[in-house]
Amino acid sequence: MKTRIFTCLITLFLATNANAVKIPITSEIKLLIVDGQSNHDWRRTTQAIVHILNEYKGFKIDVSTSPIDKDKVEAWRPDFSAYDVILLNFNDHDNPVNWSTETQHNLEKFVSGGKGLYIFHSANNGFVNWGEYNKMIGLGWRNKSFGKAVEIVDGGKLKIIEAGDGENTSHGARVNALVTRIGNHPIQKGLPGRWIYADIEVYAYARGPMENVTILSYAKDALYKKNFPVEWVIKYGKGRVYNSSLGHFWKDQQNPEGLRCAAFQTEMVRTLQWLAKRKVDTTLPKDFPGTENVSLRDNLGVEQNSSVQQSDFRGLFNGKDLTGWGYHKKTGEVVVFESFDGMTKTPENRFFAKSGILTVDTYIEGYAERYGSIWTREEFPKDFVLTLEFRASKNADSGIFLRGVQLQCRDYLVAGPYKNLKNYKPQDWNKIEVVVKNNVAHCTCNDEILEEALNIPATGPIGFESDRGQMEYRNIQIRELK
Repeated sequence: MKTRIFTCLITLFLATNANAVKIPITSEIKLLIVDGQSNHDWRRTTQAIVHILNEYKGFKIDVSTSPIDKDKVEAWRPDFSAYDVILLNFNDHDNPVNWSTETQHNLEKFVSGGKGLYIFHSANNGFVNWGEYNKMIGLGWRNKSFGKAVEIVDGGKLKIIEAGDGENTSHGARVNALVTRIGNHPIQKGLPGRWIYADIEVYAYARGPMENVTILSYAKDALYKKNFPVEWVIKYGKGRVYNSSLGHFWKDQQNPEGLRCAAFQTEMVRTLQWLAKRKVDTTLPKDFPGTENVSLRDNLGVEQNSSVQQSDFRGLFNGKDLTGWGYHKKTGEVVVFESFDGMTKTPENRFFAKSGILTVDTYIEGYAERYGSIWTREEFPKDFVLTLEFRASKNADSGIFLRGVQLQCRDYLVAGPYKNLKNYKPQDWNKIEVVVKNNVAHCTCNDEILEEALNIPATGPIGFESDRGQMEYRNIQIRELK
């Protein structure tokens, strides 16, 4: 089984957001985001994290997507040792998954040996039966018999609640919460004593071993009206772990305020610096919130959620940049995904996004490889309907990849292979529809058959080929069939 590691190469440039702090660094922080499953919108959460960090200087980010199939997950072996920090955007809350013993031990060794682990929001919901994971996260979403909980009383004192006392972990409605910090931890040095976090869940009775845990901040929960931790850090061996309930991104949200929150973004960057044992930039951004109102940024750049697309279709291309798309590069047995999240064009200008159109530009002799292909990060194992519109320059030659198998997309009447189409409109917009059922694709152009039954693999991404001439694509949408 091949290990697949998806790599996001973040262009290191000065922040375009005037409120983002430029980080003084001595070396870049190598960050691995691990995703693949969650009871939250993990795909768009990863996109948002990448977009936020893309405004700062000093991060090299890779993304490794954990399989959830039993056989594939057993063979999944990401090289944690190559990184300074792991950010875990994964949980098995709704679908228990057992990472291999080797992968679990590798993560334990990574942290205990002196590296950093960022538990992102609902990642503390997962791996209930993994003992060392519970030690690493300190507190998590657990029932009341599982372990200790902590309440903050009398202006900052910790009241330990033993296993069996109190309640199961829960949260009330998301709120704009007034948080209070405890002490002067390096992550929060120079921040005000209190501020408003936007749209957060305050976990009541988060539970765990509570070993080597330091509470950083707390807020009053909506259900019990008690003060519970919002953020905490854990010493695990020689390593550092950060855990919180911040960063909520539910499946029906379009532009979640919890991730747009200036306080959240400021602390995420500081936390990654601290976890990587770099100097923490304590500059206070001008837009950091006070105690009355939230402060939001407009810099997530995530795809639109499928729930607001017509007829259950969802867009694969947001029309303004290449988020969700990238190149596949193979190094030995590892397939590397070079992501272009937040970028409007590929480095060699072969593919670019503008005004709702994904343009596949002409091949330039000697400037790039003869053939080039851009792919979705996401794979599609379910039956689906794919629709899109294309406009071909004269004699243009491109292709649409369906799980890796190419459907020719060309200036058909000139370049073939479907030269007898009656409805094709040269140098104008044409519609392609692909219906995939049981690994067989039925493909039409303006309701005329291109391929009656094209056999394709059981799963794989969608892609476009660059070969000859200019091809434009727009309204690229997919609807997965039940």
